[in-house]
Amino acid sequence: MKKLMTLLFASLFLFGYAQQKLQLIDGEGNPYSHGDEIRSSITVNDLENVGGNLEYHVEILVYNQANYELEVSTLRTNMPLISGMQAYVCFGVCDETFELLKMDYTIEERGSLSYSLHLIPNGYFGTNKFKVDFTAEDETLTLYIEIDMQPLGVKEQNSEKISLSAYPNPVQAGSNFKVSYTIPDKNNSCKLVFRNILGSEVMSIPLLPHEKSISVDSSPLVQGVYFLSIENKNQVSIVKKLIVK
Repeated sequence: MKKLMTLLFASLFLFGYAQQKLQLIDGEGNPYSHGDEIRSSITVNDLENVGGNLEYHVEILVYNQANYELEVSTLRTNMPLISGMQAYVCFGVCDETFELLKMDYTIEERGSLSYSLHLIPNGYFGTNKFKVDFTAEDETLTLYIEIDMQPLGVKEQNSEKISLSAYPNPVQAGSNFKVSYTIPDKNNSCKLVFRNILGSEVMSIPLLPHEKSISVDSSPLVQGVYFLSIENKNQVSIVKKLIVK
């Protein structure tokens, strides 16, 4: 009797597994299960230049386990994105369909397609969450994707003695803007450093402890996103974002 029950449960398990039409697989060949979470912590060093965009993408192989052609629908839901973050999806080579949140496609029997979630940070940092539903007939597999963008190699230090702000922000290209700051009196070798989204220094200005603000000409800065930091002997104390329009 015990042997019979074991065979029965094994048969039910194999039958249930055979009935699963879709299988989601990561880049290393590992399968995902319904409700799994994919988490990544990245910096701008992890972004790739694709068609002029700096982006990060997560690829998922969608495999059809059925012995017939499947019509598959994929729905992406943005879950609290920070203001200004952009994201788009595409399959294989991106084309004019990349802005769609919902995509319908066909996978031949025992075939597969590569699904890509593309993220264009545009210099905004924070945690970005997505829910992606893969549906074929009456079956849905859901994945949750969380991507945490971090500044390049710098960490803001909590200090009451150091502060930094820019006004206006965004600033019009070619115009002047005001940078307000406070630094400890003993730090007489601090400088204000401007870096682009790749972390390259594009401009620096010496700072004096007894001054509280300076006027900066934005002419040397092309349109884009920059990171202002107060640095002393290659140590970064604080980082703020500046947008030049």
